[in-house]
Amino acid sequence: VVSTQSTGTVIKMVKDSVDKGEVCPSCVENVFLVVGGNDVQNIRAESGLEKLKSSYKELFDCINSNLPVVRINVISLIPRKCDYLHLQRMFCINEFLKEICSNDHSNLFFIPMFTKYLLYKDIYHKSKQVYLNPKLFYKDRLHFSNIGTSVLAKTLIAVANFPRY
Repeated sequence: VVSTQSTGTVIKMVKDSVDKGEVCPSCVENVFLVVGGNDVQNIRAESGLEKLKSSYKELFDCINSNLPVVRINVISLIPRKCDYLHLQRMFCINEFLKEICSNDHSNLFFIPMFTKYLLYKDIYHKSKQVYLNPKLFYKDRLHFSNIGTSVLAKTLIAVANFPRY
């Protein structure tokens, strides 16, 4: 499931697809899930961050109950045109996703992509400036370039072919 929808919308889509028979639970081996990037962009307060974390837990529970034997590959949020605050929130959500995948569910697997799309510039050996790798995005800094798409595709192919990524 790759969606630009909110996590709440994705939960409804999963439930509806199983209920309608569009998804046969015994025929699905892997789900690749990246969701929440737009949600992070719209967060205005800390309470919104906690609500998003709660939505993720609800989504994982929904997939587990509807597709209990499916391996869920949770792709980290990928940075894009956004300010430093949004990058911090994305990092926070990715840490949460990594933790929940390693602790709570045996069929959840975290795929770290966040740092693959960033570059770090040393500023006078005191701190590092973080910015999007311009080779991986078009000029709008929102959509992947061919190289950026290739980075994601190669990782997903590796995970699909070698599930112990």
